[in-house]
Amino acid sequence: MLTTLAKVKAELQSPDADDTLLTTLIEQASATIETFCGRSFAAAAATETYRIARWRERLILERTPVVSVASVLLNGETLDPAAYEVESPGAGFLLRLDGSGCSIGWPAGRVAVTYTAGYSATPPDVERCCIDVVKLGYFARCRDPMLRSYENPDVERMSWTDPDKVVMRGGLPADIADRLDAYRTMVIG
Repeated sequence: MLTTLAKVKAELQSPDADDTLLTTLIEQASATIETFCGRSFAAAAATETYRIARWRERLILERTPVVSVASVLLNGETLDPAAYEVESPGAGFLLRLDGSGCSIGWPAGRVAVTYTAGYSATPPDVERCCIDVVKLGYFARCRDPMLRSYENPDVERMSWTDPDKVVMRGGLPADIADRLDAYRTMVIG
């Protein structure tokens, strides 16, 4: 989950009776955000295998940011850790190095990379987006979705945004989706 029940409860000043609902909303918001971004944010181990048809300058690891590389096998042989480096952890670029530390690229063949990537804690701006999505769900639960405004003369007047007029992107309000764009995994090809 991309945020905690305690943080959401503090934000909403919610009673304990809402814990089950809030936990469900957090799970749903987290899944929606991870689906929109095309990634999991939690740090985890991964193994990727590349079948390279021709020389490449660098390999681009799927998960980012890269925390560490456990092993690299080139055509079945384990490379010494000094024979490769992560050029840009945020981009996931893996370089192959010669004995002097210069990049020499990856030859045609099979490369298997075992590494750990992701965040040890949810980035604060992603967590903020998750809390905002939970709040939208929490406050929308108790009102008639067809009601657009309410007035009690001389007491109060309220109006709500028409859900049909809210711009959505990938199941999220556009303003939240815009804030998450920097974390989206781009697929090239």
